[in-house]
Amino acid sequence: MLKKLIKSFEGRTDLPIEVKEIADAIIAEGCQDDIHFVPVEADPSKIHGAIAKFRYTPRPYAESIWVAHIPFNSRDSIEIQRVTCCKELIHLFDSDIERTDTESEVPALIERLVGPFS
Repeated sequence: MLKKLIKSFEGRTDLPIEVKEIADAIIAEGCQDDIHFVPVEADPSKIHGAIAKFRYTPRPYAESIWVAHIPFNSRDSIEIQRVTCCKELIHLFDSDIERTDTESEVPALIERLVGPFS
């Protein structure tokens, strides 16, 4: 899907491509049903952004939808905000082997991705 997304913007000459356009293209590809960008104030030396993916049922008996919630640091420059949001969008294409749910799972993730250090 990532290759298809990149191809959809290939040859684009009217730049910059807006982050919202990229999010809309991801939704159109069926990778997510909804994507929310949320500005938050934080110390830029600590965090620029994050992503949380979850399923949500909008009403009883409705089909659940995949939602991505992307908080980004509103104290960063607009350029850093754009890079941060796009970097977080890339995580929507991560496979299960590339994800963790807790900090304690990070060493095992590193070993799966790059192999043992010894």
